[in-house]
Amino acid sequence: MLQRRHTAGRPLPLPLLSAVTAGFFLSLLFGGLSAVAAAADSQASRLPLVPYPSKVSATSLEKKDWAPFAKEVHLQATGALREDSFEVQSLRDYLSKTVSVQESGSSFIVLRSSSRLVRRHRESSDIEESLEPVFADSSSSSSSANLKTPIASIVLDVSRAGTVLAEEEDTSGAGVVAGAVDESYTLEVKNGEVKIAAKSAAGAYYGTQTLKQLISFAGGTAVPEVTIEDAPRFKWRGLMLDTSRHFFTAENVKSMLETMAAFKLNHFHWHLTDDQGWRLPIQGYPSLTDLGSHGVNDGAYTQEQIKDVVDFAKQRHIEVVPEVDVPGHVQAAVAAYPELGNTDIQGWHKPDGPSKEWGVHDYTLAPSEKVLSFLGSVFDSMNSFFPGHYVHIGGDEVKTNEWRHSPKAAASASQLGETAGMLQEFFNNKVAALLKTKGKHVLAWDESQHIGGLPSDTTIMAWRSVNEAKIAARHGHNVVNADNAVYYLDHYQGPEATEPKAICCHSSLSQVWNYDPMPSGLTQQEEQRVIGGQGQLWSEFFPTWKHVEYMAWPRSIALAERLWSASSSLSGYHDFHQRLQARLPDLDARGVNYRHLDGH
Repeated sequence: MLQRRHTAGRPLPLPLLSAVTAGFFLSLLFGGLSAVAAAADSQASRLPLVPYPSKVSATSLEKKDWAPFAKEVHLQATGALREDSFEVQSLRDYLSKTVSVQESGSSFIVLRSSSRLVRRHRESSDIEESLEPVFADSSSSSSSANLKTPIASIVLDVSRAGTVLAEEEDTSGAGVVAGAVDESYTLEVKNGEVKIAAKSAAGAYYGTQTLKQLISFAGGTAVPEVTIEDAPRFKWRGLMLDTSRHFFTAENVKSMLETMAAFKLNHFHWHLTDDQGWRLPIQGYPSLTDLGSHGVNDGAYTQEQIKDVVDFAKQRHIEVVPEVDVPGHVQAAVAAYPELGNTDIQGWHKPDGPSKEWGVHDYTLAPSEKVLSFLGSVFDSMNSFFPGHYVHIGGDEVKTNEWRHSPKAAASASQLGETAGMLQEFFNNKVAALLKTKGKHVLAWDESQHIGGLPSDTTIMAWRSVNEAKIAARHGHNVVNADNAVYYLDHYQGPEATEPKAICCHSSLSQVWNYDPMPSGLTQQEEQRVIGGQGQLWSEFFPTWKHVEYMAWPRSIALAERLWSASSSLSGYHDFHQRLQARLPDLDARGVNYRHLDGH
């Protein structure tokens, strides 16, 4: 079986090494050819927006077509959006920090005042109001007659609070993402007004992200006059972070969520347990974090930290999807509570603690009432922490050796009419039933679809190959494309000699962007079941947060574009590369580390 997590130091087979090397040079070849072909096309200049919107009209990159900001800018919410909503407040905060101009040696900034934004002296201790215009006077402008009407109003208009799309769609469940809302928006800059119209708060929020990119493009002094109509191609636009192998703080996680939101990613898959560490507090089982969190590095989250992360994500329209991997990848749990393991095996011994070696280990949960009680407590606690619609149960790379050698496991399998090697189906049934009572939808890695025991509405996360995504869709499951060949962001981004240590393989920026998340060869109904894609950040070789960010960005921005933007709106990798250069300062402004486009 293809393994996601190679043991540290284990040499890769020669065919795989050849594939890695070939993949690197092919990516250079086809990435280069794509760039040449795109450069040869004579196309109109495009705004440096990422992800690129579905439809952009009446645009110009010439300064004469930019609309400056007026001395007073009214920011208002209409319809279902409240004035004190996060969408309004976050835009206000951005404007107050970003919209500024140097004039006559003074620096000015937009600040909130009642229902309006006014420009004031930044350096004045009493912040006295300034009446100077935003732009320099006409003598410093090349053509004052060409200046557009100054922006005096920004309106966020939401027609409804966020009706769940599943209520309106095909009742067969094909393509329905639990809790999804209409994320489309329109943005128009015209006649002194910026108007963002949406059918949900999420749509309005994504419109503000596009507006922020327009403002930064114009240096914070103006906005290009433009009409944008935009909607996502896929409903699941995800990024996974493994905090089991290496632990990262709640503040680190929130930093990632902030950047995800800026590029319209909307699902954060949080891998919280594995052989190398259990990071999740469970009521009644304190040793899970007291002992089970001491792996390669130590750490666990408190209830308060988890709830803070979940609330932070929710404000930014990101659903946090927790993963507790069962019935394999459980050495940390068995180290904390040995009775969860297959203790009746002759010569069995409990692990001393979480594994400090990478790879997949033999310890599995025993098919016992004690384990079922444990899992009930686990999912009770998770239900209180994570109010979202999905829980990921893992189900990948389950070793069956212990079950085959355990008399109790063999007896349980016999009662079920199964062999000991098929006990994973027992766990699939039990865990799915537990989650169903809590109103949760099951997510599982693609091995689980070959085992049985999962409900028909289980969403499959296809990681071993794109063929697994096709199998899931053809068997009636919704599926998230997590193809390890491209979307495993723990793979090298360039030649190994010039890159930080990674697990193996190669997945460059151009490979991620050029990869279509929609598998080929599916019928129209099967395509509806492909609800999106997701990048994976397995952390075996990520010892620091800066390293995590280096591996995540800007490849996750390429992923975000392919999951949001309609294929018809894109013009090749070269065009994306050009637009991306204008977006990297956004990462700098947030203090986010990333791999520069020159490879450093």
